[in-house]
Amino acid sequence: MNDTQSGQKALNDNDLLALIFLSPFLLPFALALVPQWRDTAATWLLDHQVLVTAADALWVLPGIDAGVDGRRLIIVTAVAVILIAGSSTAVRAAYHRRAFRRLQSGDRQ
Repeated sequence: MNDTQSGQKALNDNDLLALIFLSPFLLPFALALVPQWRDTAATWLLDHQVLVTAADALWVLPGIDAGVDGRRLIIVTAVAVILIAGSSTAVRAAYHRRAFRRLQSGDRQ
């Protein structure tokens, strides 16, 4: 790893990839460590009708007595698809911009 100008070590691609792959396991662990925050957040989400009670839910969130019904599940799925498509488009555009800059600078590899 290279040192940055501030003296801290920069994350390389392998470090970022490890963080991405570990995040689905670390997020539930972090939520379990803060039960009072989790209960407060669940109550707020229920009060603002972002989530529904477990009795009305099609998919119940683990550790919370609340979940999403069919309508909210469709919205969550649509938002996830939009985020995945948008991020893959942004990554692809950045890759093509870098390749174009390399070609403009004379790198023909």
